[in-house]
Amino acid sequence: MVVISEEVGVKKPDPSIFVHCLELLSVEASCAAYVGDNPANDIEPANKLGMISIWVENSNFEAPHVVKANVSNVSQLTYTITHFA
Repeated sequence: MVVISEEVGVKKPDPSIFVHCLELLSVEASCAAYVGDNPANDIEPANKLGMISIWVENSNFEAPHVVKANVSNVSQLTYTITHFA
């Protein structure tokens, strides 16, 4: 599933776009993982909602202060996400 912020009418870090995705999937926040590269727009709102936050390491941003996991490459996601299952 792809959700585009312009179609929903809100942009990250507004938590309502995260809530919208959770509702579309019929999933509780604590059972969902959010993968992102921007600590302020991706990781912080996911954390506030109680989602599993996974940061994709990059040189554009400093590492987030609070994150459940981090990966250096998206190919590591399968292992990382199953760790929380």
